[in-house]
Amino acid sequence: MAEEAAARTHAGASPLVVSVSGLREDTLLDVARFVAAMHQRGISPSLLVAPHSGKGRPLRESPAVLDWILHRIDDGMEIVLAGFDQSVRGRSAEFSSLSAHEARLRLTAATRQMKVLGLETDIFAPPKWSMSSETLEVLPDLGFRIAASRNSVHDLSTGAVDPTRV
Repeated sequence: MAEEAAARTHAGASPLVVSVSGLREDTLLDVARFVAAMHQRGISPSLLVAPHSGKGRPLRESPAVLDWILHRIDDGMEIVLAGFDQSVRGRSAEFSSLSAHEARLRLTAATRQMKVLGLETDIFAPPKWSMSSETLEVLPDLGFRIAASRNSVHDLSTGAVDPTRV
């Protein structure tokens, strides 16, 4: 996984992977400080990004956040598609019970919107790290090569599954 660059491996231990979510205008300063602190420790976290960043506001309407993300990509940070709309998640996980058809629709919409913003990625981590088997099945058709869930990381090119914990 591209996030493995952020990993620290100790003898016999699983690698540490750090991902940052909650990228909004009201959290951006704290996020930037956290990312800087991780870099000082030699960890390059990935950024969990959705085209709708919560509170009903599309990412395209948050120029400061979008600009910050684009600069982090230029610096070599990985982005991970983290769903379509963070504002509709509430207590449920957006992709946890979707049919293949609905998952395909949401993922197609999300990837198209991300591409328009200059935020292309082939890594997917669903909200709350939970996705239906049907969601997992459609990901390769949409160009994804890695999917991370609560209990595993899926290499969608080879079919390999690495157990993990979130």
